[in-house]
Amino acid sequence: MCASTPNTEPERSRVAVALAVIRDAQDRILVSRRHDQAHQGGLWELPGGKCEPGEPALDALRREIREELGIRVARAEPLIRIPYRYPDREVRLEVYEVRDWSGEPQGCEGQPLRWVSVNELDGLDFPAANGPILRALQLPARYLITPEPASAESFLAALERALAQGVTLVQLRMKQARPAALIEAAIELVHRHGARILLNTGSLTPPPDADGIHLTAAQLLTLKQRPLPADRWVGVSCHTPAELARAGELGLDFAVLGPVQTTRTHPDAAPLGWDGFAAACESAVLPVYALGGMTPADVGTARSHGGQGVAAIRGLWPEPVDEELQ
Repeated sequence: MCASTPNTEPERSRVAVALAVIRDAQDRILVSRRHDQAHQGGLWELPGGKCEPGEPALDALRREIREELGIRVARAEPLIRIPYRYPDREVRLEVYEVRDWSGEPQGCEGQPLRWVSVNELDGLDFPAANGPILRALQLPARYLITPEPASAESFLAALERALAQGVTLVQLRMKQARPAALIEAAIELVHRHGARILLNTGSLTPPPDADGIHLTAAQLLTLKQRPLPADRWVGVSCHTPAELARAGELGLDFAVLGPVQTTRTHPDAAPLGWDGFAAACESAVLPVYALGGMTPADVGTARSHGGQGVAAIRGLWPEPVDEELQ
């Protein structure tokens, strides 16, 4: 738009909001229901509220939680930041996990409260802006990407060790044709451990017992719509903010972004660095994992830079990786 052209778009108000994911000893999450006469009344929401002008989000969170629930937040860790546009306003949600507080939560403003498990969240109606937050709550901090198998037996044995070590989300990455029996065995093994598995094989139609798919950046750019229904997860590999934006437009569930650091598999790829990763996450509307040179020790750093956690092959695979097969 040139300088002489009047801006006829309605002015949107911009609102910063701090929200709390309050977990109890049973790992349940506290939610409250909006009063019917409020904006988007009747919907369930995470406790929290608007930041005052110039007020840091964490200070606003502590104030709002004290006013709404009558408890004092002792410690809060960043979970996700989400920008979202409503027709009449733009909101930026700053979400924190709270596991340490004092007092007994109560609806100080007359709002109904309810403790729910993560799986029960899908059965409640939340504002549209909360969709990525709910997915972030279902996603773990570590996302294992499997290496190309040297043999079926050794691959499945290593996968079982990774699952025994606490991995709960697996990308089965197989760029070379593999027997269907191996894929089915991996799916069965992952499910036996109560974990989820997404297939990255080049196909958009995974076996019915898989939990979803993981897309390459090249596949992402060819899509006109989300390739699977909402009950099956779709992750995607991204390298730029533009690809992250496209993933958000398609309503995908999460992305991995990298390389954050230099890697052996892509030594010529310019790393984003943590500052570049944080800048890309700033405008993302879905959870983002850091990829490239990551280990479990990097989870906290990824979280502090706006990420969901870390994704890795070598950093999470319990056996040496055969470089020639990758």
